[in-house]
Amino acid sequence: MARVVPNGVYLTQLEKKGSTLFLIGKSESNNRLSNMLREARRSELLTEPYLEFIEAGRERASLLSDFKMHLKISGYEALEQATTAPPASIQGGR
Repeated sequence: MARVVPNGVYLTQLEKKGSTLFLIGKSESNNRLSNMLREARRSELLTEPYLEFIEAGRERASLLSDFKMHLKISGYEALEQATTAPPASIQGGR
């Protein structure tokens, strides 16, 4: 995440449901969020970045925009199957 989130983007909430990450935060500019989307696409760990919304800050004096983004964890299903599969039985001759 540290490589994907650029300076000027601040995460206030991170939630994981299955293979999806939901990021909520604030950004100094739309360009910084665009950079974040590009970095997520280049990542080997993350796929399918989707910016759900971006809106001007609700506080009048705020220069930050609020946003919500979705990302998928690459290969999550295979990793989950490998960690939840029952151990192979050990066959002995006694």
